[in-house]
Amino acid sequence: MTGTWRGVRGGPAVTYGLIAACCLLFLFGPVSGLNPVYGTGDALLAAQGSYFRRWGSSPPS
Repeated sequence: MTGTWRGVRGGPAVTYGLIAACCLLFLFGPVSGLNPVYGTGDALLAAQGSYFRRWGSSPPS
């Protein structure tokens, strides 16, 4: 087959959508500390610890 490959029109919408969804999940989760629902101080630390235990992610120590 000869000729040029034209690619898909419109750009990588699915990729950008997945990146946006991941960013929103991070911002509204307890890890970011930006959502006031999780509280501040000890309440936020407890929410973050619970999140890390449930999802198996932990910050390096």
